[in-house]
Amino acid sequence: MAELTANPRARARDWAELFLAVHIWAGSFLACRFALESFGILTLALLRFFLVFLVGLPWLLKRRYPWSFHKAWFRDTALVGSTLGVMISLNTLGLKNSSVSNTVFITTLYVVFVPVFEWIISRTGPSPVLWLALFSSLVGTALMCQVLEAQFNPFDLVTLASSLLAAAHIMLISRAGKKHSSTLGLNLYQALWAGIATLPLAYFTEGVHLAPWGMSWFWLGYLVTAVNLIAFSIQIRVQRVFSPTTVSLIYLMESPITAIMAYLAIGETLQATQWLGGALILASGLATILATTPRLKEWIRR
Repeated sequence: MAELTANPRARARDWAELFLAVHIWAGSFLACRFALESFGILTLALLRFFLVFLVGLPWLLKRRYPWSFHKAWFRDTALVGSTLGVMISLNTLGLKNSSVSNTVFITTLYVVFVPVFEWIISRTGPSPVLWLALFSSLVGTALMCQVLEAQFNPFDLVTLASSLLAAAHIMLISRAGKKHSSTLGLNLYQALWAGIATLPLAYFTEGVHLAPWGMSWFWLGYLVTAVNLIAFSIQIRVQRVFSPTTVSLIYLMESPITAIMAYLAIGETLQATQWLGGALILASGLATILATTPRLKEWIRR
């Protein structure tokens, strides 16, 4: 594996970049919450997607790809980008009306949902470990959402729906990535399609109104540059160095890091049952990652 063959300095840099990306993604939930103080839910998503495309397009044009490449990216990212647009819009809606910690822990369920979709498509039966992971993740979600208590927030179900779409998006972008070598091209054109899909929703439901100049624009800039351009690029690069299992395990840290950030920044706290639910979600994601790793998968099925 690349983890074992890289020289110490290169490995240290790769680990540093991976942990930096995790913290950037963790901060995205708070950045989104702060930006929503001045922007509408769909307007924020709309601006985020179109600005990613506009900011990144000069870099893409500088590489002088043939026009046929641009047409292929535009064609092949239609479904990918539209799924991303609806997913981010639902996730933002859930974040606006629920806690930051609830949103990030429930969003993490995509780690479990991806293998579920693969089972459905391939029609192969999952191992008992994966069935247990799915069940425990749903129990964890119920505890996190406090479904048996008066504090139940129905918008957590909106976040759950966005997690399902996140899993679908991962599978779609993986398929598109096998046809195209340029990660930047795929990223920018999926953002363009996400903006196109979000535009009519924003226009006919809340209208597109720009917020006055202030800190909300700073947080929008963070989402565009730090999250969509920098963190995503780091993630793609380190996936060529580390195994998918390693990257997935590190990205599970995003949920507790975000919860800590929310506590420090806005004083947000969780009840004991919600922490238990979050732990079950993380444990389910860990079990899913390990159970779908080829060598461990063979060992589990023995």
